[in-house]
Amino acid sequence: MTDHADLIRRLETPYPAGRWMSNGTTVDPACLDAAAAIKELVAERDGWKDTANQHCRNELYYTDLIDEVAPLLGPTMYTQDDGNVVPEPLRACLPKAVKALVADYKGQGEALIREVNAKLEAQLRAEKAEADLAAARAALLWAYEALPISCAVADVEEHNRHQAAIAAARAEGGE
Repeated sequence: MTDHADLIRRLETPYPAGRWMSNGTTVDPACLDAAAAIKELVAERDGWKDTANQHCRNELYYTDLIDEVAPLLGPTMYTQDDGNVVPEPLRACLPKAVKALVADYKGQGEALIREVNAKLEAQLRAEKAEADLAAARAALLWAYEALPISCAVADVEEHNRHQAAIAAARAEGGE
């Protein structure tokens, strides 16, 4: 069998149609057409080979990406339908693993929102209670100060207790 490259090289030799070759024959125009067709077919074949090679490189690239993130997606990527666990990632499980991950994060997010809301409500209740307590202290202080001493105090000891209560209310209220 003749090497294809050698055959093409011989067919591509530029002999005009009807010209005598060294072996005493003439070049048939059909041979020149065949040589051109073979050249086109070889170029097309080489293009398809390049396309196939690029496809293989792309496939390896993307499968390597999936294999790299598979451990992050959890055991779903390694569990077959029958429940057996395999050492290599099952790339067909990628959609199922991502859906499970999204559902898990969504559930965690909702739980986190409920927890934050509960903490904020407790904090607001505590702040309201503190504000109510401060308002009550201020009202009590106002009441003590507003009462005329002649009405509220019968003697000096009572007056001293009254002044101590005012001082204590101011100290607790931070005034």
